[in-house]
Amino acid sequence: MIGSKRTTAKIKDTDTDILLAIKALSYPDFDFDGIVEITLNLTKDKETIYSDRVVFRVAPWMMIPNTLSPITVFVSRLSKGLNKEFIEELRKVVGKANAQLDPVPFEFHKNDPWMRDEIEIDYTQAPGKFIHVVLDSPRDRGLDRFAKRKLLGSDFANYIRKSRHPATKLDSFGNLEVSPPVTVKGINYPFGRLIFGGTRPEIIQKPRRKLKVLRDFFIAQKIQAPFEIFSDWLSVGHIDEFMTFVPAPNSKGFKLLLASTKKCYDLLYCLRDEGHSQV
Repeated sequence: MIGSKRTTAKIKDTDTDILLAIKALSYPDFDFDGIVEITLNLTKDKETIYSDRVVFRVAPWMMIPNTLSPITVFVSRLSKGLNKEFIEELRKVVGKANAQLDPVPFEFHKNDPWMRDEIEIDYTQAPGKFIHVVLDSPRDRGLDRFAKRKLLGSDFANYIRKSRHPATKLDSFGNLEVSPPVTVKGINYPFGRLIFGGTRPEIIQKPRRKLKVLRDFFIAQKIQAPFEIFSDWLSVGHIDEFMTFVPAPNSKGFKLLLASTKKCYDLLYCLRDEGHSQV
């Protein structure tokens, strides 16, 4: 077996057919461009008779836009029935979407309700092969082991990016979205573009930013051309708090819903003027 520690091997005298297989153990990242080159030399009496070369690139991790139809919806079933009513209402909505609701028991979440912040269920695809891949956030709260204990299997992989630096709220995956397929200034992005929230140091006194290991990982995949927008103005700082994509019958096939901070202020001022300023 050859790999990062052993880069060459010899197959000695044989006249039987040999099947050579290759398996990726790591995604492209800041220190690995994903390119794997294999050279096969046929030699006789130390002289090369024939040589062939093949180049692979590891299939990238890819994020799925929420404009696609859901298959399964996961929700933490909190102890003491704290979100029982929410789950029942969610079940009605999921049913209308022809999807399946999977309430997760306490042992897998320890009363951590923020499923969307802990895991991102996406995929990797190569010719003839498709597999879901759970990217596990470094937030590491109650749901930290959910993916590995509940989802991992032949059709589900699990991938984690860790850092020696402490995670902030910007590292939760509520702060990570992907657009549907889109064309921007003549450039086509058939798998959409990754979006995550960041900071503006000239505005924020103690700025936060998504961990470099995550930013490097997203950029290294190359396919979904990530970019950063300003979200650090929020206490939690997740972009899913003020934006989302929804299907729409227009030329793009979707719309971006963007919460209006001005509308929020207008509402608060209106309530104040009606005598509710102490509420």
